[in-house]
Amino acid sequence: MILKSLAIIVVAALSYLTALVLYMPVSFAWEYAQGVLPLQQLPVKVQQTNGTLWDGEALLNSSQLQGVVSWELSPLSLITSDSLIHIDFRSDRIELSANGALKGSENAEVNGNLVLDLAALNPMLRQHRLDLSGILTIQRLNALVDTSTGKPIQLTGQGKWAGGTVSYPMGRQVQSAVMPPLVGQITQKGQEIALEVAEEASGKAVMQAQLSPDGVAKIQIRRRLLDLAGAPWSGNSGPDDVVFRIQQKVI
Repeated sequence: MILKSLAIIVVAALSYLTALVLYMPVSFAWEYAQGVLPLQQLPVKVQQTNGTLWDGEALLNSSQLQGVVSWELSPLSLITSDSLIHIDFRSDRIELSANGALKGSENAEVNGNLVLDLAALNPMLRQHRLDLSGILTIQRLNALVDTSTGKPIQLTGQGKWAGGTVSYPMGRQVQSAVMPPLVGQITQKGQEIALEVAEEASGKAVMQAQLSPDGVAKIQIRRRLLDLAGAPWSGNSGPDDVVFRIQQKVI
């Protein structure tokens, strides 16, 4: 009789704890996290939360962006190969949808789509006298990420910029031009991640970039891109010639 009573108590306690975890309000989890983690240092502030830890949403706000992030987290996926989490972010200038799953103990796979109004980047770009416009769409983005470093191991996808007005520094002056649509393809070439950008109408290349496993990016800009931007170039070169080469460690 005593053993039966203990068994009932244990089952009841486990049921209560399971329900507490599964239906834990995200507001409670956030309040607890703020007490133990230095979240006040984050550039983005959480103004409001709704739902549970596993299926909820939060209103995010920063000096340059405001939007709503929602998520669905599947604890069962920790022991399966299905998506562990689904995230959506919506603001007036950004739409992001992504799925993430753990791949073993060292890697994570992320699949997503992004729609970005490039004007959202202008507050950060104006210190460099740059100003962009137009919609950038990235589709079928697939990334395999090293969870210990956060660096991409593999990356593929495709993108399109609808074109628009751009302003850029030229000496002491700021020049403006209306750019045509550009398309890009991200591919995996051995251990390097490669980006090819071309004018949509002609299909001719305007820029290439490569990212090596050690985080070094190499960028080659062709004369054709300068011609599309109306930028003067005094060198004796053709549209397909590389006129700028940039190499920099980015991650």
